[in-house]
Amino acid sequence: LYLLYLALFAIFVVIYYLAGMPLFDSFIIAMGTAGTGGFAVYNDGIAHYNSSLITYLVSFGVLIFGVNFNLYYFLLLRKFKAFFCDEELRTYLIIVTSATIFICLNVFHIYQDLSQTLEISFFQVSNIITTTGFGFGDITAWPLFSQFILLMLMVVGGSAGSTAGGLKVIRCLTLWRIAKNQVLSTLSPNRVLTLHVNDTVLDKDTQHQILKYFTIYSFITIG
Repeated sequence: LYLLYLALFAIFVVIYYLAGMPLFDSFIIAMGTAGTGGFAVYNDGIAHYNSSLITYLVSFGVLIFGVNFNLYYFLLLRKFKAFFCDEELRTYLIIVTSATIFICLNVFHIYQDLSQTLEISFFQVSNIITTTGFGFGDITAWPLFSQFILLMLMVVGGSAGSTAGGLKVIRCLTLWRIAKNQVLSTLSPNRVLTLHVNDTVLDKDTQHQILKYFTIYSFITIG
């Protein structure tokens, strides 16, 4: 996993440099991307480079590091089914895509340009869900709907086994299914329900641990 991390970091150093960043900046931004820490060289963040290419590269970069690193190991082993059939990965990509579309529709009237709207919306979504926080543009003027989406993304976070923070997508997915099962069991008391994630049955003890974690996480966040 450390070798994968270092290899991806080195790749992004080269990519950023080829995209037009100074070499020193490439190392700093690649470190911020790999660690989803968001540390930039200049006060205006990624906007300083005035490059849509760099903006998109950083957006995709933080998303890549928000994926479970075990899945990249599966790719190296050519276990493509294990990678592409992972439920957390699919949910992660669906959340990013849906949030980007909703925000684009909601803030289009501010920018009046589809390419610019998509660029800044995708950048903010990718940086917020991975808890990276690279700076680009001003979202304080965005409608409350878009700001609420970003707030929810901040809580959800990236995938388990990634460098991203947050509650983690797999836990949110599990919590959703626990809630769904509770509703179904109320409607059909005699129905036997099990909870599956990636074709694996989660026992009650694991479900209780996730619920406890969520409760503590919620208290800390609210407090």
